[in-house]
Amino acid sequence: MAAVAGNMLSGAERGELACIYAAMILHDGGAGIEAEAIAAMVKAAGGSVDAHVPLLFARALRGKDVGKMLETLGSPGAGGAGGAA
Repeated sequence: MAAVAGNMLSGAERGELACIYAAMILHDGGAGIEAEAIAAMVKAAGGSVDAHVPLLFARALRGKDVGKMLETLGSPGAGGAGGAA
């Protein structure tokens, strides 16, 4: 999505992106990644999302090492473009 302008995203895509950012902010702040907190952050930022979406994100991240996930996503070999063969 990084190559797509925000105004080109559908409402659902913007909501999902807002939930992702909210989850990362909660993790960075040392807070629990709970559906209510995600929804509150999205609302505070002026966004909106269907009520079930923050719940899905919270459930998907429950018990996961979010810090490790973020490290892995940013490392070579994590599914991004590889080097020359």
